[in-house]
Amino acid sequence: MAAANGVMADMSLRSLPTSPSLADLREQQATMLDRLRARFLDALDPKDIVPTLVARHILRSDEMGAIYAKKGRTDQVEKLIEILKTKNHWWGPVTDALIRNGKNRLAEEVMTATAASCANGTVKRT
Repeated sequence: MAAANGVMADMSLRSLPTSPSLADLREQQATMLDRLRARFLDALDPKDIVPTLVARHILRSDEMGAIYAKKGRTDQVEKLIEILKTKNHWWGPVTDALIRNGKNRLAEEVMTATAASCANGTVKRT
């Protein structure tokens, strides 16, 4: 009986789902940001969402300064994307910040990209 219990325990451990590593998660989210880049460049003003991301502890104040130090809006968006690529779980706070600033269509696109990534296994929901 003891051997049978050991086999059962071993089988149950093999069937447990695994979470992606932080490196895998960052890579998956970076891919998602690259897919959203054109829409962010087209429709996003970082000044609309960066303060909210700082308040939500997604960005640090020095990162906010690095974004605002860029001269044009396009360069600011590129810097924001560059910084977000180093973060984990940015999509919820970004979506919230977009909604709070009247960027509902862009927020919907972020949610759609997240859902599509989850559906095809690119991003695992936690």
